[in-house]
Amino acid sequence: MDKNSIKTRFQSAPVDGGSSSPHDVGARHRSPGYRANLEHLIIFRIGNDEFGIRAKAVKEIIKAESIAAIPDSPRFIKGIINVRGKAMITIDLRSRFFLQSEGKADAQHVVVTREEGNPFGLLVDEVMEFIRLPRREIKDVPGLIMKIHEEYVDGVIAHRGRMIVLLDLKRVLSEDELIRLSEIQRDHVPIYL
Repeated sequence: MDKNSIKTRFQSAPVDGGSSSPHDVGARHRSPGYRANLEHLIIFRIGNDEFGIRAKAVKEIIKAESIAAIPDSPRFIKGIINVRGKAMITIDLRSRFFLQSEGKADAQHVVVTREEGNPFGLLVDEVMEFIRLPRREIKDVPGLIMKIHEEYVDGVIAHRGRMIVLLDLKRVLSEDELIRLSEIQRDHVPIYL
């Protein structure tokens, strides 16, 4: 999927899983109160798992190309990319969450985001879609068995028969947490290839 098709898919995303046609949307969908309670999410895939982050934190989505490795960096730091003349650290979310590799498929997209004033690139297998849904559809995760640590999860969403994990990007990209993980990964052998 190229950058233009991603942009086109995001512009045509339907509200509440319904039609994107303005003729099919009821009056309540046009009310300011209803719009204020909508969450706008970018959905991406890592292996067979789907994750979401809030769209307001995303600056752009680019193809995963020309990532320069950083010597002696933690395993989850994939390297540096050049985004319009600015160097940006790219984090491999598969390694960041210690997820198993599901074959040899390479990551296709970098989600460019900013947290705590720092720009980051998040390396993901594929950006799938942009969705808008009411906040009430984001459910808590107590007692749910997760493949990633629950402290990084802001909720789960059942959407069109799929389960999507909503990430807390502030915690995922916390400077203190990244330093802590760097120390753990330097001291221990990775649990996957």
